[in-house]
Amino acid sequence: MKRRITARVLWQVTLETGHITASICFLIIAATMYSRFLALSGLPTFVTEWAIAQDLGITGFVLLYCLILILLGTILDSSSIMLITLPLVLPIAIALQIDLIWFGIVTVLAVEIGLLTPPLGLSVYVIKGALDDPTITLGDVFKGALPFAAIMVLVLILIVALPSIATGLL
Repeated sequence: MKRRITARVLWQVTLETGHITASICFLIIAATMYSRFLALSGLPTFVTEWAIAQDLGITGFVLLYCLILILLGTILDSSSIMLITLPLVLPIAIALQIDLIWFGIVTVLAVEIGLLTPPLGLSVYVIKGALDDPTITLGDVFKGALPFAAIMVLVLILIVALPSIATGLL
């Protein structure tokens, strides 16, 4: 049995695609404006100088950065977190001569951990919304996600401690 796309369905799909594309474009435009305003304000330079003056070292800086990302992951989505934090921390990473590929892997992993942690882990809400079973509570989904979040934390610690794990194949 072949289903055909009618002109009306094609138009609806086109409109939905346009709405999604427009929202992504607005997000990118806002992030670009944010980055430019930050650059004009001199905040990245100030934050970079401050972070280097704290003498945390690469490991201390990365651990603090991961903690911030995990905390932000409990209340924001991944795109927003990266668009907000990366313009501020990327100059610090460059000044500390951190491998940016490794730094990107650490960033994504920390953000994803945050998306699985309470109180507002967005990934857990998506899973709950996709379930058809009303007997499964949000707490049950958080409990089910806990082992995965714990494994991801262990992997993050290993990658921070041994960067070659993440970049060894490059």
